[in-house]
Amino acid sequence: MRYWATMTSVVLRGVALFGFFLAASVSHLRAGPPPASYRIAGIVVDSVTGQSLEGAEVTIAPVTALDDAQTFLTSASGRFLFANLPAGKYRLMASRRGYATQAFHQHEGYWISIAVGPGLDSEHIRFPLAPSSVITGVVIDEWGDALRDAKVLLFQQSMFDGSRTLRNINQTTTDDQGRYRFAHLQSGTYAVAVYARPWYTQAQGQYDVFTSEHPLTTSSENNTMDGALQHNFAENPLFDVVYPVTFFPSVTSLSEAARLSLAPGATETADFQLRAVPSVHLRVRVPVGPPTPVTVTSEAPGSEGNAQETSSGTSEMELSADVALTLKIGEGYTDQLDPIRNEIAPGLIELSGIPPGEINLTAASMQGSILNPDAISYAARAKTLNVSGDTEVDLSSHGDPASVSGVVLSSQFHPALANAEQPSGDQPSTGRAALIRAMEAASSSVTITFRSLKTSDSYDAAISPEGKFSFTGSPLPVGSYEVEFPVQSGLRVLSLEATGATISGHTIEIPAGQPVNIVVHAAEANCTLSGFALKNGKPVAGAMVLLVPQDPGHDMSLYHRDQSDSDGSFTMSPLFPGRYILLAIENGWDLEWADPKIMFQYLPAGQPLELKPGASLTLNAKVQ
Repeated sequence: MRYWATMTSVVLRGVALFGFFLAASVSHLRAGPPPASYRIAGIVVDSVTGQSLEGAEVTIAPVTALDDAQTFLTSASGRFLFANLPAGKYRLMASRRGYATQAFHQHEGYWISIAVGPGLDSEHIRFPLAPSSVITGVVIDEWGDALRDAKVLLFQQSMFDGSRTLRNINQTTTDDQGRYRFAHLQSGTYAVAVYARPWYTQAQGQYDVFTSEHPLTTSSENNTMDGALQHNFAENPLFDVVYPVTFFPSVTSLSEAARLSLAPGATETADFQLRAVPSVHLRVRVPVGPPTPVTVTSEAPGSEGNAQETSSGTSEMELSADVALTLKIGEGYTDQLDPIRNEIAPGLIELSGIPPGEINLTAASMQGSILNPDAISYAARAKTLNVSGDTEVDLSSHGDPASVSGVVLSSQFHPALANAEQPSGDQPSTGRAALIRAMEAASSSVTITFRSLKTSDSYDAAISPEGKFSFTGSPLPVGSYEVEFPVQSGLRVLSLEATGATISGHTIEIPAGQPVNIVVHAAEANCTLSGFALKNGKPVAGAMVLLVPQDPGHDMSLYHRDQSDSDGSFTMSPLFPGRYILLAIENGWDLEWADPKIMFQYLPAGQPLELKPGASLTLNAKVQ
């Protein structure tokens, strides 16, 4: 009996041990091999001397999740290493005290991303880091006193839309000693401008605000005196002055500005002395709409203190056009102006305190009853002026202008919404709240632009969620107009149809005195192009990949660029449907490719292609 018991125990133990190994084996088979991991490694060197840089901060982040960054400080030999990385593409950046922060082989807004994965070498990177340069200076007024809080603008010469130009890249303000400083700059060509207001005209503006918010007395006599005092402030030539936008050295246009050539690690000084000049006065005539009824409802405690009494009243509001001014300074910078306003009569506004220069004037108007905000249409007219003295501008309608309206056909808009019933709990409000809501909705809408071929004035209308637009509040004068969408809208005019007007391509001829209805067929930027830049069958990193439209016209938004990554790959998105030529140019980042004479050298070797709506195309580019 003991024998059988012993044998049974041995068998059970053997079965248990066999089960353990079997389970371990099955578990191992299910788990499979561990996922492959990769490394990014290399050395950071001074771009001028070639010496390795200790203590440089190197950062990587997946191109699909740039917030998910990792950082490594280089060793005494300048080396860095990131291990256990999944396959993919990574943005590589580096910085160090005395050096400008840079992405790997960065050109403008493009750089080489590091591709890691099977068969890819990502462990022998040589990252050249350029010593940073500095531009500094002092700004003083006509009496030699420090000018604080002056706005200082920095322009850098770079390629933009295929042409070499000076564009604004940064701005700062002067401190209480009038000093400013731009640090961490890469070597290159720069220009500097200063824009400020005389301190005593700022004091006048503060006085106007104070007297409007804190009147000294309510008596008519003192109110009359106070109003006269404010009038004297505005009329006093001492206060009616501005500082013109000034470029170094003491010139008033970017074309005359000195070019500061910064070598790596260099410091340049640009000092300014500003001198006040009389401000520009603009007298602007704008359209005045018919009076609009406004219902105002108020609630107050009842006589017992516990019941609410509701009262309402109706008044009329004249919805005349609202005028806004922006000042353009060089390329790439605009500043919203806040001039002194004086409404001389309905539809006639005088604006003062304006510096000389290139001014963009916009008159915006709304059409419709604010009792029904959803039916309000928003339109604006913009005009560019180069002003050096007092100027009169007439934006009111003359002759027999046309009433223009229409619809945009695109998946961004939904005509069915026009017939949908509004929920009972979301009825339109009235009064000031309705007006504010309508203005906010208009400002956030996509707009369509009609640009006059004769005057270059632009007329903008907001597009409703149903795709409708109207220029009823800002009738269009007789003439020819180019129809277009803003670049950021992701839309492009494909074709036009019209009743009451003549169409030619993307141009419409508006006649006098009759309604015009337009149907705009819009193309959407919903295509993608990807591939590899190849030379002799091998991938090339850092090539400039350029997509050239076969019929560009003057629409630069149709051109697209990318920089090939470490594995030679590139991706362009979103793109408009159409016919293109694909180019890849080695060391092409300094080419002025907008110049037809330069492009004709490369186009014959390019690859023609066509993108259908919504297409995702893969095509390799031959590097020239």
